[in-house]
Amino acid sequence: MAKKSEMSPAFLVSFLVKVTDRIAEVLKLFLEQLLPVIMGSADSKLNEISKQLAALNRRIDDLESKLNENQPNVSPNQTDQTMAKTLMMVESEKAKREKRSRNAVFIGLDPVSGRSDADVFEEFCEITLL
Repeated sequence: MAKKSEMSPAFLVSFLVKVTDRIAEVLKLFLEQLLPVIMGSADSKLNEISKQLAALNRRIDDLESKLNENQPNVSPNQTDQTMAKTLMMVESEKAKREKRSRNAVFIGLDPVSGRSDADVFEEFCEITLL
């Protein structure tokens, strides 16, 4: 057992400094051995990601070339114009359907030559409702 005189504050400070230095050395050795393992793993993952990106780039290039084969002379401006025309046709058809949805069909009301259907209908309503 140690004597009380050996446990002076100076001795404790000296002891703690030595322990701290030893822990720092062990930790440094551990990190020096761990770092190559981590870097090797990171390099492996980076290589794998690079391969996957290259494969994706090839697929995109293939798809672009197939698209260009199917539409060899179509410029982006022409595509925009075609889309705009298609959208206008769709909107026009929707408007026509909306207008037709408000139409009424009267069976048995014969057309009269020289007169519009609206005039014939108006006269029918006046006669029938009065």
